[in-house]
Amino acid sequence: FSELARAEGDRARAVTLVGAVSALRRSSGAGLQDIVDVVEGRMVAGDLAPDDKPLLAAGEALSLDDAVRYAVEPATVGAEAGRPATP
Repeated sequence: FSELARAEGDRARAVTLVGAVSALRRSSGAGLQDIVDVVEGRMVAGDLAPDDKPLLAAGEALSLDDAVRYAVEPATVGAEAGRPATP
């Protein structure tokens, strides 16, 4: 979904989702996928600009359920927790 957001020109959403994926991969030990992403030209956390770090951190802080909801319906995540709807 991060690549879809990037293709649609929604960089903030794309970076936030990269953060969510990055955190999930770290917690699951699925680091091999990072290599595949680089080879295929996908956006990866290590290539992001310093200005993207707050969005990356917001994505990393999402729970798995919130990350899935954000990927599918980005305006809904955080609203019920009193946070802004989009990180």
